[in-house]
Amino acid sequence: MKLQKLLFATVLIGNVAFAGTPISKTVPVDHTFVPAGFDNNDNVEVVITGYLPNLCHKSPSAKVEIKGNKVDIKMTSLYYQESNPFALKW
Repeated sequence: MKLQKLLFATVLIGNVAFAGTPISKTVPVDHTFVPAGFDNNDNVEVVITGYLPNLCHKSPSAKVEIKGNKVDIKMTSLYYQESNPFALKW
């Protein structure tokens, strides 16, 4: 009986710990606006619109890579499992 309780407690603690650990997920992007008329020695701001599907997504961020003449922007957020008490649902 003690072994069963210990095993149950270990599984429960493991699941609770995993629920509190965020993973990185891609953020859905609706539209990107990039002004025209800039070349490689100018700085420019890019406007990206989209939404986070629920409050389980936190801290959106962008990762930018320049590949030749193309700029690759990847939007991600930290996603907490829905069982996490900090991941509020609508």
